[in-house]
Amino acid sequence: MGRRLLFLLAAVFAALVAASSASTYSSNTTIDATATWLAMRPVTVRCLTQQESDEDWVILYGAAAYVEGTFNAKGRWVPFDYSVFMYGICETIEAYQLGEPVLLKEFAWAVLVLTHESGHLRGWKWASDEARTECWAIRHTRYVAQHLGMTDPAALSAVMTEALRLHNEMGWNYHLAGCKLPTP
Repeated sequence: MGRRLLFLLAAVFAALVAASSASTYSSNTTIDATATWLAMRPVTVRCLTQQESDEDWVILYGAAAYVEGTFNAKGRWVPFDYSVFMYGICETIEAYQLGEPVLLKEFAWAVLVLTHESGHLRGWKWASDEARTECWAIRHTRYVAQHLGMTDPAALSAVMTEALRLHNEMGWNYHLAGCKLPTP
C-alpha cells in the first residue's frame, strides 16, 4: 500500500510540474522561415506570451532570447531546433509586416535578436560563442531586414545604424576583437 501511495504522489507531482511548465507560445511563419534561412536547416522560433516571459528564468536573468542545446560526445555544443524569444520581439516584427508603425529602435533590436539567435541555431563550431555569433549577426542584419520586407535604402541604413548602436551597447562578451563591422 505504501508503494502505491508513493507512486500516486509521484505521478501527481509530475503532472503538476508538467502543467506548470506547459507553454502557449506562438510562432510566425515568416519569422520561422527567416530563422530557417539563416540557420540553413529547419528551425522554429517560440514567441513567448507576456506571462511566459515573466516566468521564464532565462528571460528574467536578462536574455532577450536564447537557444537551448546539448553537448555531444566530443564536447561540442549542439543547438536544438528552436529558439525562444521574449514577448515583444516577434510582435514588433509582426507589426512591421502588417504595415503598422514600429519604433526604429525596437525593429532594429528585433532583427538583430532574430539574426543572432539564428546564428546559434546554425550549429557551426562557433555557435556557442556569443562574440563570434554576434559578429556574424551584425554583419547579416541588413539582409534579414530585407528578407522581412524592408526595401527602402534609407530605412535599411537607419536600421543598420541603430543595430550598430545597440551592438556597441552590449556587454564585452558580445564583442569580438577584429570583427569587421558593416557600414550603415
